[in-house]
Formats: sequence, C-alpha cells, structure tokens
Amino acid sequence: MAAFDRLGVRDKLAAWAFEKFGGEVATACDARAVKFYFAEGFRLKHHQAYQVERAVFDRMMLDTARERGAEVREETAVEAVTFDEAGVTLQTSGGEVYARYVIDASGPQYAHRAAVRPQASL
Repeated sequence: MAAFDRLGVRDKLAAWAFEKFGGEVATACDARAVKFYFAEGFRLKHHQAYQVERAVFDRMMLDTARERGAEVREETAVEAVTFDEAGVTLQTSGGEVYARYVIDASGPQYAHRAAVRPQASL
C-alpha cells in the first residue's frame, strides 16, 4: 500500500479495485484449505490488499506514468539493443531511442530478452 501512496495512485485504485483483507489457499481436490487475514500476520502496516483486473491495473499504471512525464511507446517493435556506460540505444520500428533507463513491459514473448537482461557475471 505504501508504494501506491508514494505513486499517488491509491485513490484511483480504491475507486475500482476489490479490497481484500485476507485469502484462502486450498488443495486442488479441496481436501484441505487454510484461511488467513493480513491483520493477523506478516507484520504489515496495511491490513488490506486489492484484487485487480490485470489489464485495467496495467493501463492505470501506464497512464499515470505518462501523466507524470514518462515517455511511453506502445505498439513499437524493438529491432536492436546496444548498451554503453551511460544507458541504452534501441533501434525501433519508430526510430532510434536513447535512454538512461528502459522499462521492458512487453511480456514473455519479447525477442530481445537476452540482450536487455544480460546475465550477471559471478
């Protein structure tokens, strides 16, 4: 909840999301289930959560980022990725983009995943 407060989206979220105060975990055959309440554990400052429709939540977060000045590109294919010490250059279907930070919100089908998330050396 604190993250939603810091981002200034909690009121937006509360307007449409379903507020939850706990949950239930059950076995696949329903032979056993365990109910829990956020207020009774986890040492959280907030005792509720929100159940959201993921697409609506994602759109709310994207629109909020755009409203706050983030440059958002949708329906843009990334064709090549090049890193340097100061950031990353993306060759896209809409032209070249240089940025210090890139948020990959493309999902698991992204073709350049290995280039964007190189393995750390140990």
